Amino acid sequence: MHPLAVRRLARLAAVASLALVAAAPAAAGAQTVGTVSSEPVYRVGPSDAISIPVLTGTYYKNSKMAASLPYWWDHTDLTVAVESAPTSKSEDIAAVHAAIAEWSKVLSEQLHQISLTEISLAGQNAHSADIVVHFVTHYGGVNTGGNATCGSQKCFNIILKSEQPNGQVGGAPDLFDFDPLRVERETLHELGHALGLGHAEPVLTSTDIMAYGWAVPDPDAVPIISTCDIAGITAAFGWYFNHEAPHAPTISSVPCPH
Repeated sequence: MHPLAVRRLARLAAVASLALVAAAPAAAGAQTVGTVSSEPVYRVGPSDAISIPVLTGTYYKNSKMAASLPYWWDHTDLTVAVESAPTSKSEDIAAVHAAIAEWSKVLSEQLHQISLTEISLAGQNAHSADIVVHFVTHYGGVNTGGNATCGSQKCFNIILKSEQPNGQVGGAPDLFDFDPLRVERETLHELGHALGLGHAEPVLTSTDIMAYGWAVPDPDAVPIISTCDIAGITAAFGWYFNHEAPHAPTISSVPCPH
Protein backbone atom coordinates (compact mmCIF):
# COMPACT_ATOMS: atom_id res chain seq x y z
CA MET A 1 0.00 0.00 0.00
CA HIS A 2 1.63 3.26 -1.09
CA PRO A 3 1.94 5.64 1.93
CA LEU A 4 0.68 8.69 0.06
CA ALA A 5 -2.39 6.86 -1.17
CA VAL A 6 -3.03 5.47 2.31
CA ARG A 7 -2.88 8.94 3.83
CA ARG A 8 -5.34 10.18 1.21
CA LEU A 9 -7.74 7.41 2.12
CA ALA A 10 -7.35 8.01 5.85
CA ARG A 11 -8.14 11.69 5.45
CA LEU A 12 -11.14 10.97 3.25
CA ALA A 13 -12.47 8.35 5.62
CA ALA A 14 -12.08 10.61 8.62
CA VAL A 15 -14.35 13.38 7.44
CA ALA A 16 -18.11 13.56 7.29
CA SER A 17 -18.20 13.46 3.49
CA LEU A 18 -17.59 9.72 3.25
CA ALA A 19 -20.42 9.50 0.73
CA LEU A 20 -18.11 11.12 -1.82
CA VAL A 21 -15.90 8.04 -1.62
CA ALA A 22 -18.68 5.45 -1.51
CA ALA A 23 -17.57 2.01 -2.62
CA ALA A 24 -18.64 0.77 -6.02
CA PRO A 25 -21.13 -2.11 -6.08
CA ALA A 26 -19.82 -5.66 -6.29
CA ALA A 27 -19.12 -6.77 -9.82
CA ALA A 28 -21.74 -8.88 -11.55
CA GLY A 29 -20.96 -12.58 -11.40
CA ALA A 30 -18.78 -12.36 -8.30
CA GLN A 31 -19.09 -15.28 -5.92
CA THR A 32 -18.70 -15.02 -2.14
CA VAL A 33 -15.79 -17.02 -0.73
CA GLY A 34 -14.83 -17.54 2.90
CA THR A 35 -16.36 -15.96 5.97
CA VAL A 36 -15.27 -14.48 9.26
CA SER A 37 -18.26 -14.88 11.57
CA SER A 38 -21.19 -14.26 9.19
CA GLU A 39 -19.39 -11.85 6.85
CA PRO A 40 -17.72 -12.91 3.59
CA VAL A 41 -13.98 -12.22 3.49
CA TYR A 42 -13.85 -11.65 -0.26
CA ARG A 43 -15.51 -12.50 -3.57
CA VAL A 44 -14.06 -13.95 -6.75
CA GLY A 45 -15.19 -12.72 -10.14
CA PRO A 46 -14.81 -9.83 -12.60
CA SER A 47 -13.18 -6.64 -11.37
CA ASP A 48 -14.90 -3.28 -11.21
CA ALA A 49 -11.49 -1.66 -11.79
CA ILE A 50 -10.32 -0.11 -15.04
CA SER A 51 -6.78 -1.45 -14.87
CA ILE A 52 -4.21 -2.95 -12.50
CA PRO A 53 -0.50 -2.08 -12.66
CA VAL A 54 2.14 -4.78 -12.74
CA LEU A 55 4.99 -4.05 -10.34
CA THR A 56 7.93 -3.48 -12.65
CA GLY A 57 10.38 -0.61 -12.86
CA THR A 58 7.90 1.25 -15.04
CA TYR A 59 5.32 1.27 -12.23
CA TYR A 60 7.38 3.61 -10.05
CA LYS A 61 7.38 7.29 -10.93
CA ASN A 62 10.81 7.85 -9.38
CA SER A 63 13.47 6.51 -11.72
CA LYS A 64 15.96 6.19 -8.87
CA MET A 65 13.46 4.08 -6.93
CA ALA A 66 12.84 1.93 -9.98
CA ALA A 67 16.57 1.38 -10.35
CA SER A 68 16.93 0.39 -6.69
CA LEU A 69 13.88 -1.90 -6.66
CA PRO A 70 14.11 -4.25 -9.64
CA TYR A 71 11.16 -6.15 -8.23
CA TRP A 72 10.09 -9.32 -10.01
CA TRP A 73 10.23 -13.05 -9.38
CA ASP A 74 12.56 -15.48 -11.16
CA HIS A 75 10.73 -18.55 -9.85
CA THR A 76 7.10 -19.57 -9.56
CA ASP A 77 7.03 -21.63 -6.34
CA LEU A 78 6.89 -18.83 -3.77
CA THR A 79 7.07 -19.37 -0.02
CA VAL A 80 5.80 -17.12 2.77
CA ALA A 81 6.28 -16.92 6.53
CA VAL A 82 4.71 -14.90 9.34
CA GLU A 83 6.39 -13.19 12.28
CA SER A 84 4.13 -11.66 14.92
CA ALA A 85 4.61 -9.41 17.93
CA PRO A 86 4.18 -11.08 21.33
CA THR A 87 1.19 -8.81 22.03
CA SER A 88 -0.68 -9.84 18.87
CA LYS A 89 -4.07 -11.44 19.42
CA SER A 90 -4.38 -15.08 18.45
CA GLU A 91 -7.50 -14.43 16.37
CA ASP A 92 -5.69 -11.72 14.40
CA ILE A 93 -2.69 -13.96 13.77
CA ALA A 94 -5.10 -16.66 12.59
CA ALA A 95 -6.58 -14.12 10.15
CA VAL A 96 -3.12 -13.50 8.64
CA HIS A 97 -2.58 -17.24 8.18
CA ALA A 98 -6.07 -17.55 6.68
CA ALA A 99 -5.32 -14.86 4.10
CA ILE A 100 -2.21 -16.73 2.99
CA ALA A 101 -4.27 -19.90 2.66
CA GLU A 102 -6.90 -18.01 0.63
CA TRP A 103 -4.35 -16.66 -1.88
CA SER A 104 -2.82 -20.13 -2.11
CA LYS A 105 -6.25 -21.56 -2.87
CA VAL A 106 -7.08 -18.92 -5.48
CA LEU A 107 -3.78 -19.52 -7.26
CA SER A 108 -4.17 -23.30 -7.21
CA GLU A 109 -7.64 -22.98 -8.75
CA GLN A 110 -7.06 -20.16 -11.24
CA LEU A 111 -3.31 -20.02 -11.93
CA HIS A 112 -1.89 -23.33 -10.79
CA GLN A 113 1.51 -22.66 -12.35
CA ILE A 114 2.16 -20.12 -9.56
CA SER A 115 2.15 -21.40 -5.99
CA LEU A 116 2.23 -19.74 -2.57
CA THR A 117 3.19 -22.02 0.32
CA GLU A 118 3.40 -20.99 3.95
CA ILE A 119 6.43 -22.44 5.74
CA SER A 120 6.12 -20.82 9.17
CA LEU A 121 3.48 -23.33 10.27
CA ALA A 122 6.01 -26.08 9.58
CA GLY A 123 8.50 -24.44 11.93
CA GLN A 124 11.00 -23.40 9.26
CA ASN A 125 13.13 -20.27 9.57
CA ALA A 126 10.98 -17.32 8.49
CA HIS A 127 13.84 -15.67 6.64
CA SER A 128 14.30 -18.66 4.38
CA ALA A 129 10.94 -17.70 2.82
CA ASP A 130 10.54 -15.53 -0.27
CA ILE A 131 7.94 -13.36 1.47
CA VAL A 132 7.88 -12.44 5.16
CA VAL A 133 4.78 -10.93 6.79
CA HIS A 134 5.48 -8.98 9.99
CA PHE A 135 2.40 -8.58 12.16
CA VAL A 136 2.96 -5.55 14.40
CA THR A 137 0.10 -4.52 16.65
CA HIS A 138 0.36 -0.73 16.33
CA TYR A 139 2.30 -0.32 13.08
CA GLY A 140 1.61 2.82 11.05
CA GLY A 141 -0.28 4.88 13.64
CA VAL A 142 -3.32 6.53 12.05
CA ASN A 143 -1.77 6.66 8.58
CA THR A 144 -1.72 3.11 7.31
CA GLY A 145 -2.86 -0.42 8.07
CA GLY A 146 -0.19 -2.17 6.05
CA ASN A 147 2.69 -1.81 3.66
CA ALA A 148 4.65 -4.03 1.27
CA THR A 149 8.22 -3.10 0.35
CA CYS A 150 9.82 -5.68 -1.90
CA GLY A 151 13.25 -5.97 -3.50
CA SER A 152 14.94 -8.17 -6.06
CA GLN A 153 13.58 -11.73 -5.77
CA LYS A 154 12.55 -11.22 -2.15
CA CYS A 155 9.76 -9.48 -0.24
CA PHE A 156 10.89 -9.47 3.37
CA ASN A 157 8.89 -6.42 4.43
CA ILE A 158 5.15 -6.87 4.43
CA ILE A 159 4.05 -5.10 7.61
CA LEU A 160 0.51 -5.26 8.98
CA LYS A 161 -1.23 -4.00 12.11
CA SER A 162 -4.30 -5.02 14.09
CA GLU A 163 -4.95 -2.02 16.33
CA GLN A 164 -5.95 1.46 15.14
CA PRO A 165 -5.04 4.17 17.68
CA ASN A 166 -7.24 7.12 18.57
CA GLY A 167 -6.52 10.55 17.16
CA GLN A 168 -7.46 10.39 13.51
CA VAL A 169 -9.28 13.72 13.66
CA GLY A 170 -8.73 15.84 16.76
CA GLY A 171 -9.04 12.86 19.09
CA ALA A 172 -12.40 11.80 17.61
CA PRO A 173 -13.16 8.07 17.59
CA ASP A 174 -11.44 6.26 14.74
CA LEU A 175 -13.58 5.09 11.86
CA PHE A 176 -11.50 2.04 10.97
CA ASP A 177 -12.26 -1.14 12.88
CA PHE A 178 -9.27 -3.46 12.75
CA ASP A 179 -11.03 -6.68 13.67
CA PRO A 180 -9.88 -10.08 12.30
CA LEU A 181 -11.98 -9.57 9.16
CA ARG A 182 -10.12 -6.35 8.31
CA VAL A 183 -6.79 -7.94 9.21
CA GLU A 184 -7.47 -10.77 6.78
CA ARG A 185 -8.51 -8.39 4.00
CA GLU A 186 -5.49 -6.15 4.59
CA THR A 187 -3.26 -9.23 4.39
CA LEU A 188 -4.86 -10.28 1.10
CA HIS A 189 -4.18 -6.79 -0.27
CA GLU A 190 -0.52 -6.68 0.76
CA LEU A 191 0.12 -10.21 -0.46
CA GLY A 192 -1.27 -9.07 -3.80
CA HIS A 193 1.58 -6.56 -3.95
CA ALA A 194 4.07 -9.32 -3.15
CA LEU A 195 2.65 -11.35 -6.04
CA GLY A 196 3.39 -8.45 -8.40
CA LEU A 197 0.25 -6.29 -8.40
CA GLY A 198 0.02 -2.53 -8.01
CA HIS A 199 -3.08 -0.59 -6.96
CA ALA A 200 -6.18 -1.11 -9.06
CA GLU A 201 -7.59 2.03 -10.65
CA PRO A 202 -9.59 3.98 -9.59
CA VAL A 203 -7.86 3.21 -6.32
CA LEU A 204 -10.27 5.03 -3.99
CA THR A 205 -13.53 3.60 -5.31
CA SER A 206 -12.87 0.18 -6.85
CA THR A 207 -13.73 -2.79 -4.64
CA ASP A 208 -11.00 -4.92 -6.23
CA ILE A 209 -8.81 -6.30 -3.43
CA MET A 210 -5.96 -4.23 -4.88
CA ALA A 211 -7.84 -0.93 -4.43
CA TYR A 212 -9.26 0.86 -1.36
CA GLY A 213 -12.98 1.12 -2.11
CA TRP A 214 -13.77 -1.90 0.02
CA ALA A 215 -11.88 -0.40 2.99
CA VAL A 216 -14.31 2.49 3.54
CA PRO A 217 -16.09 1.57 6.81
CA ASP A 218 -19.59 2.54 5.64
CA PRO A 219 -20.64 0.79 3.49
CA ASP A 220 -18.52 -2.22 4.40
CA ALA A 221 -18.04 -3.59 0.88
CA VAL A 222 -16.75 -7.10 0.21
CA PRO A 223 -13.50 -6.95 -1.81
CA ILE A 224 -13.07 -8.92 -5.02
CA ILE A 225 -10.07 -11.08 -5.87
CA SER A 226 -10.69 -10.61 -9.53
CA THR A 227 -9.96 -12.17 -12.87
CA CYS A 228 -8.07 -8.94 -13.55
CA ASP A 229 -5.81 -9.64 -10.55
CA ILE A 230 -5.08 -13.07 -12.01
CA ALA A 231 -4.29 -11.46 -15.37
CA GLY A 232 -1.88 -9.08 -13.61
CA ILE A 233 -0.09 -11.91 -11.83
CA THR A 234 0.11 -13.78 -15.14
CA ALA A 235 1.77 -10.70 -16.67
CA ALA A 236 4.18 -10.46 -13.74
CA PHE A 237 5.32 -14.01 -14.56
CA GLY A 238 5.16 -13.49 -18.29
CA TRP A 239 8.60 -15.00 -18.79
CA TYR A 240 7.30 -18.34 -17.50
CA PHE A 241 4.17 -18.42 -19.63
CA ASN A 242 6.16 -17.39 -22.71
CA HIS A 243 8.72 -20.17 -22.06
CA GLU A 244 11.57 -17.68 -21.68
CA ALA A 245 14.43 -17.26 -19.27
CA PRO A 246 13.37 -15.28 -16.18
CA HIS A 247 13.18 -11.53 -16.72
CA ALA A 248 11.25 -8.51 -15.49
CA PRO A 249 7.72 -7.99 -16.88
CA THR A 250 7.57 -6.11 -20.13
CA ILE A 251 4.21 -4.43 -19.53
CA SER A 252 3.32 -1.98 -16.77
CA SER A 253 -0.43 -2.66 -16.40
CA VAL A 254 -3.29 -4.87 -17.55
CA PRO A 255 -6.74 -3.59 -18.56
CA CYS A 256 -9.78 -4.97 -16.76
CA PRO A 257 -12.49 -5.94 -19.27
CA HIS A 258 -16.14 -5.25 -18.41
